[in-house]
Amino acid sequence: MRVAGRPDAVELSVEDNGPGIPEQERERVFERFYRVLGTGVAEGCGLGLAIVREIALSHRADVTLATGAGGRGTLLHVTFPPASAAADCGNSDVRRVAK
Repeated sequence: MRVAGRPDAVELSVEDNGPGIPEQERERVFERFYRVLGTGVAEGCGLGLAIVREIALSHRADVTLATGAGGRGTLLHVTFPPASAAADCGNSDVRRVAK
């Protein structure tokens, strides 16, 4: 897991070393209860990435998936807008953290 701050955004990245998500499946894995077939892994119920996307959208963040390092696994990026833009998303409980 990595967090990187930029002047225009904050990016959270999470990478695993599992079987990966084929490019043609990457949009579908954000649907509730959708699971990639044929990966040999039958764990979970297909809600994790749907929940991630809903939380990200509530903060006006973007979620993208890519292939992990060395062509294995999945790399998830969540890019959050600056705090001023996030404050406009209707969440009155946004707090600034002192640097």
